[in-house]
Amino acid sequence: LTTDILMSHGDNDLVTSIEASKEFCSKAGNYCKFKEWENGYRHVVFSENDKLNIFDYYYHYLVQE
Repeated sequence: LTTDILMSHGDNDLVTSIEASKEFCSKAGNYCKFKEWENGYRHVVFSENDKLNIFDYYYHYLVQE
């Protein structure tokens, strides 16, 4: 990678592998930030009950506050 990315993954994702996401991010080095959503988050974290907190996390990542 030559550009920064934020990769996030729910800990209860039954669609894709959280371990594969972690591995990808670790191999990408400093260009990849990994965020694990814990306590039962599924594949589409934006559909969870506290989605406003999730959007807020992404917003702050994007504007680097």
